[in-house]
Amino acid sequence: MALFFDGILRVTERLSKRSSYKPVLAVIGLALAIIFVPMLAMRGSIGPDLVVGGKMGAEPEIVGNMYKHLIEDETDLTVEVQGNLGATDFVFNALRVGDIDVYPEFSGTIVGELLALDDFSYDPDEAYEQAREGIYDEYQFRFLEPMLYNNTYAIAVPRDKAEENNIETISDLESVKDDWRFGFSFEFIDRQDGYAGFPDRYGFELANVSSLDVSAGIRAIESENIEGTDVFSTDPQIVENDLVVLEDDESLFPPYQGAPLIREETLEQYPELEDILNQLAGKISEEDIQELNYLVDIEDENPSDVARDYLVEIGLLTE
Repeated sequence: MALFFDGILRVTERLSKRSSYKPVLAVIGLALAIIFVPMLAMRGSIGPDLVVGGKMGAEPEIVGNMYKHLIEDETDLTVEVQGNLGATDFVFNALRVGDIDVYPEFSGTIVGELLALDDFSYDPDEAYEQAREGIYDEYQFRFLEPMLYNNTYAIAVPRDKAEENNIETISDLESVKDDWRFGFSFEFIDRQDGYAGFPDRYGFELANVSSLDVSAGIRAIESENIEGTDVFSTDPQIVENDLVVLEDDESLFPPYQGAPLIREETLEQYPELEDILNQLAGKISEEDIQELNYLVDIEDENPSDVARDYLVEIGLLTE
């Protein structure tokens, strides 16, 4: 490279003695092209074939790495996972402009936020179909088959108290409604798909309900100031604090089933991705994802390793 530049300098030095500067610029331009065009070509060739995006938190990064492992195991494609990109709007816009090819999304988020539908079903199958059809009609994105777990609001109580009082469902809380104390987040208390809709859906009220900051409910349970609080059904703190998520037996909370949201252009280019990603359909229970989130969020394990180990455990990857 040094000899190459020395030669270029000698040529430009001789040309600079002439009246015109154009030959000098031509030689310099040629030299830069010789150097940088191959570098740019090489850079493009070593980039990933696919980019998997993810919202903030451990869960999207874990699931995104499942996509990566499955795709790379069954194809020659290279996949990059870009987790913790931001909130829903940011990640969805990244999909729209083609910065990412696919990311894990939820049926409830699609119908309620991305499509802004006022009337959507609380039946999981119907809500999924509304999300799948609506997002394709509006944006030509494909919403593939959903996983098993449902990441929605939930009410959690300590396991020992639940077992002692035979509490398994939200309806069972009627037997302790006057004795137990509950601390709910401000947003949960005000939402119709939260505590505001609780009396109409379940037919009774909880006598002792207080408002708490969103992060204070678990701490209040730890200090035994309350017996129950609202959580998201996949929160790792459920595992960390040995809580039980009560079954929403009257369907107060809307369904949020997770599935790959992928660009139509990506599937047209790589049609094999649909069957590969749909291997996760009907798999990963709420208890499973709680444990996986716990390993990453609380135990600080690597999301890629956690994702791979789980896929091996359920037989979708070999050691």
